[in-house]
Amino acid sequence: MKNFLLLLFLFAGILDSGCQKVQAPEKMCVDSDFNMLVHDYLDYTVPTISVAKLNERFGDYILLDAREAGEYEVSRIPGARLIGFNSPNFIALKSVPKNKAIVVYCSIGYRSEKVALSLLEKGY
Repeated sequence: MKNFLLLLFLFAGILDSGCQKVQAPEKMCVDSDFNMLVHDYLDYTVPTISVAKLNERFGDYILLDAREAGEYEVSRIPGARLIGFNSPNFIALKSVPKNKAIVVYCSIGYRSEKVALSLLEKGY
């Protein structure tokens, strides 16, 4: 599971960032071929956070899973809330202060990036 999480590069919708393009991390995945494939899917329009950085301050973030319910039921990061991708459940964030740091994740990064962009547009 840890190796899988290392391949997941978490996408953060961190508050103090805008919707501008951000610099892509040098290497997101251990496998170079997979890293290139992931790179082609992403726009890098939201900040990213490494697993190590997330672990350093795990309790400071609200974790949102941008995968669908079936994927969420199979596995998830402990404490993560399901937001989904096809029809994101933004209502579930009603009680979340707009200044709270949020990390959105999925399997590859594409869905989490799109959901994080939507959150930034909503003021998170």
